[in-house]
Formats: sequence, C-alpha cells, structure tokens
Amino acid sequence: MAQEPLLESDIIAGRELVQSLDQAGIGIVGAFWLYMTDADQWKLLIVTRDAASGSRALYRKAIELHPALELTKVQFVPPSTPVFKALSGAMRITGLGNVRLTNNMLNGVYVDDALVYRLAA
Repeated sequence: MAQEPLLESDIIAGRELVQSLDQAGIGIVGAFWLYMTDADQWKLLIVTRDAASGSRALYRKAIELHPALELTKVQFVPPSTPVFKALSGAMRITGLGNVRLTNNMLNGVYVDDALVYRLAA
C-alpha cells in the first residue's frame, strides 16, 4: 500500500480534469491514479490514443482548461502502456467510477495502489 496518501483534493481535481478533457473531445479510454512505488508519488495516468503521437498538445489542452490539479502529477499515455493493458484486462469501468485497487497482481503487473476513474475498451 502507498506510503504517500492520495489527497482528497487530488481525487476531486483529477475527476474534474477527466470531465473537462471529455467535454473538450479528447478520447480518454482510461484514467486512474497510480502509486509509483519507486518515486513514492501518485500520478494521474490519462490513457488516450492521442498520446501515441506525443503528449505536448494534450498538455497544452489541459493547461487551457485551467485544472485545479498540478499538471506535474499528470501523465498522458497510450493504450499500449503495460499497466493500462493489465488493468483493462481485469475490469471495465465506463463513465467515471471510483474503484480502489490495493496490492494486486494483474496479468503480471503489480499494482501497489490505484484509484480508477475509467477503464474502457
């Protein structure tokens, strides 16, 4: 389990950012907070096919939306990212959920701690 707690303010701000990106037409197939054990920090991974061609435009769009969340905590990743493949192979969450996973091994990928908003196909 994560040493550094995931703050309620970050959970709310992360949800709001995902909603704003949805409204802006960004195709988000996954969004979840993942505890990065090596760095002892939480990252909001936003999974989109647009990240495969680079994430600069995605960060620019996120900045335009004026999120309450520090964008240093956000990482845009493509659907080929191993942790997304492992999570989405185990469950589906459409819309915006709030599912917590702790100490799980999913398809060979260890997830110490995660809070999942979305895992779509």
